[in-house]
Amino acid sequence: MTDTKLDVVDEKQMLFNDRIKYPAIFLLGAQGVGKSTLGNMLLGCYSEPNISPVFSISDRDEEKDEIYRTAEINIKGENFSENFSIVDMIGIPESSTSSDEIWNNLKEVEKKAENVQAYIFVLEGGRLTQHGLLFIHQLFTRYPKTRTIVVFTKVRKALILSSTEMKRTFNTQISTLLQSINDRWLVMPSLDLFGNNEGKSVIESFVDDLKKMIMTIENKENARKGISDKHKISFSDKYKMSFRGVGMDLKMKFFCGFLIVVIMTVIIIIILYTIHKLK
Repeated sequence: MTDTKLDVVDEKQMLFNDRIKYPAIFLLGAQGVGKSTLGNMLLGCYSEPNISPVFSISDRDEEKDEIYRTAEINIKGENFSENFSIVDMIGIPESSTSSDEIWNNLKEVEKKAENVQAYIFVLEGGRLTQHGLLFIHQLFTRYPKTRTIVVFTKVRKALILSSTEMKRTFNTQISTLLQSINDRWLVMPSLDLFGNNEGKSVIESFVDDLKKMIMTIENKENARKGISDKHKISFSDKYKMSFRGVGMDLKMKFFCGFLIVVIMTVIIIIILYTIHKLK
């Protein structure tokens, strides 16, 4: 069972609130796409017994004072167990005069996290409007692709059960964006279709895949960090090594040249001595 703790923060409290405790998993997307539902799924609310929804499913996106909510989650694997903070952000209007203000508020919230594990873009599947495409481009521009995951919501059952069928719905723009994040994307099961005992296995499978994807980002980053730290060489060190290398080459060349001169001198002496003896 997953232990969770909910913390609701409004705009007035935001700047005075403690920092986000664990590496953050940000849930980002437009209003009403299913960010809170996704957060609840990660917390096991629809697949594990005796766990009620942590993030309330409501019209909170219209309450601009509520900027974000957090809940703690522990993700376990065969050789690891790590705590994270799920950060359920306020919905971002796709086209609104207040969208700039909300983007700025989200940036302030992001500063409260000392480490960010993943940015999960929650996007409604299906045909996208021009505003929707522009909004997606904004997300991909504002956040690092190396830590981005996309979760599609509100699609029909056949697309949830088949990634191949889902891929066929992507236009060129969406396919290109997904390739830029190494195809880290999933489709969230709809509670209308899978919110029953029979559907729990589908939800569990989705949550397991999402957790693995989240942890894969960390493992890759840590691997890179470990390699770079282990083999880290400063500019001055590189310069010294290069200088030493050049010095060694010069010494070797000098020694070889000296050896050749000695050999040639010996040969000339032998030749001269031989000529003298013949006379």
